[in-house]
Amino acid sequence: LLPRLIYSSMHKDMLHPTLAGKRQTAVQCLNASGSSAVRLFTPPFACGPLMGRITLLCVGVATEDGCFFSGLKRRCEFGHMYPQSERNNLIDMSPVCIATDAVKAIRRKENKEDNGEEDKDNEDDEEEGEEGDDDDDDDEDDSSEDQGEISEDAFGCKCPFNPNTELYDTDNDEMKPPDVLHRGQRGPGQWHCYVAIVDGIHSTIRVDGAEETMDHLCRDEDKVDRARVLLDGLTIGSDHSFDMSLCYGEGTPGEGEGAISELVAFQGRLPLPDVEALEQYLMKKHGISKTEPGMGLFLQQEDEWKRDARALIEQSAPYHMTTEGVPLRVAAKDPTLAWHRTNEVTGEKLQVARIGSRLSNGSSGW
Repeated sequence: LLPRLIYSSMHKDMLHPTLAGKRQTAVQCLNASGSSAVRLFTPPFACGPLMGRITLLCVGVATEDGCFFSGLKRRCEFGHMYPQSERNNLIDMSPVCIATDAVKAIRRKENKEDNGEEDKDNEDDEEEGEEGDDDDDDDEDDSSEDQGEISEDAFGCKCPFNPNTELYDTDNDEMKPPDVLHRGQRGPGQWHCYVAIVDGIHSTIRVDGAEETMDHLCRDEDKVDRARVLLDGLTIGSDHSFDMSLCYGEGTPGEGEGAISELVAFQGRLPLPDVEALEQYLMKKHGISKTEPGMGLFLQQEDEWKRDARALIEQSAPYHMTTEGVPLRVAAKDPTLAWHRTNEVTGEKLQVARIGSRLSNGSSGW
């Protein structure tokens, strides 16, 4: 099944909701009727898997918990996933995160067949080399820069995109938690320009040009800085096991209808000036405002209030969930209470059933 193509909302600015931005085409991973989720694949990268440091950029929107993209057969997920509290588990509004599984060594099947028992003898040596510090990688990068001019082939990926490429089976390992989780603060609900830099303990998430306050979680805390990640291709609109899709279908109008407009992957950690230049280009193209200095904490607090308001509304008896207070202006914008709603993905107006009116969309005048 093919996904739907849509136009993004013109109003992507939380601080200036009436400011008109720019509509761009986007992929919404739902079938034509909107009844079920779908996903896209790239072929396995012809140049081989990207391993170690990786920089990824994504312009997209998630209306609730879901995964923007992951690897083909291995976990390299980015999205709003893995709620860490009872509140977030109830409301499906987890902060943005990177979830990966550590990779010790790349072992090609043909090498095993050719080398036989000799391959087993060298296994421990290979694993030790992969788990070591990244200093060796830095030395290799420095030495390559001193060898003269860089050829044009060094810029960009030359992998052919062949939609008929046969994909290998994915592991259905949905119950296994990720080895490493790098979590930011911003929740779902709006169009953003996301940047995910996967680099061990130095992994970073940027949202609309501002770096997130990060939490780094690892099942083995001693290995969080040495855990390498492998990106063998891209599963778009879901994780690799199709357990956490970006879209769900057949839900309340406007919910479970995330979309992706841009997706870029780079081998290595891009320098900050290059990242900022790409962010500026993409935000200008899509009409997304840059987060000004000093506004990051304010926006994070707004997200926290939105999650608190949703939890207070969604909880059931005996109503034991409490908060430190939510501004009425925030609670009044919750989809279950708002009198005027628009689709956060497309900007289209949504019909809201008025209190006391059973036969029409209008108010009963009570």
